[in-house]
Amino acid sequence: MVEIEACQLAKDREVMEANKKKVEEEAEQLKQELQELRAGFILQKKELEGKYQKQVDDMFFFGYRCCMKKHGITQDTPNYPSDDEDKAVSGPARGDGDAARASPFDGQT
Repeated sequence: MVEIEACQLAKDREVMEANKKKVEEEAEQLKQELQELRAGFILQKKELEGKYQKQVDDMFFFGYRCCMKKHGITQDTPNYPSDDEDKAVSGPARGDGDAARASPFDGQT
């Protein structure tokens, strides 16, 4: 009776070891598939981010062009006559105006 039980336990052990090996192989295969999927998702994410940024840039430039058209601007940079250019350079931003000389602590308003 003990011999039959020992033989049955040995068979059960072999079956369990075979099942364990199958499960480990399946787990390894699933880990590999998961890594491949993650790599694919990372690639898709980068492609989508690039497409999204292009759409954002296109929308900005479209809005910029519409604003220029709405206000009658025909060029990106304005053309100043030579006299106006000199006034713009020597104006209050250069320290020639009254605001640059007045101090906020000298009592003048």
